[in-house]
Amino acid sequence: MFELLDDLWMVLDKTEEWYLSERRWALIDVLLERVSVALGNGSVDALRQAIRDLELSGHDRGRSADSGPPGKQPPKTRDKVQQIRDQLDPPKAAAKEASRGGSGR
Repeated sequence: MFELLDDLWMVLDKTEEWYLSERRWALIDVLLERVSVALGNGSVDALRQAIRDLELSGHDRGRSADSGPPGKQPPKTRDKVQQIRDQLDPPKAAAKEASRGGSGR
């Protein structure tokens, strides 16, 4: 689980570098919500899929003419990324401890 959360952290960092259309950023917002829900539920499979989809969606290939010009991460998306980072701190620490086989005491 620690590696999965580490992967998520790296993808979240990458979002700051993405230049995407408004339509693609809207999709990213939906995927970030899926990540947040999966984190809240503790669903490893759903989290793994959401991270994969998020990473793949960050590559804005083959834009259509009506998708709009690419731009940096909108404030709404940036806020959602920060909320997920805040969610990540306790589970990441617990997963790291579990991967070491420790009890945290």
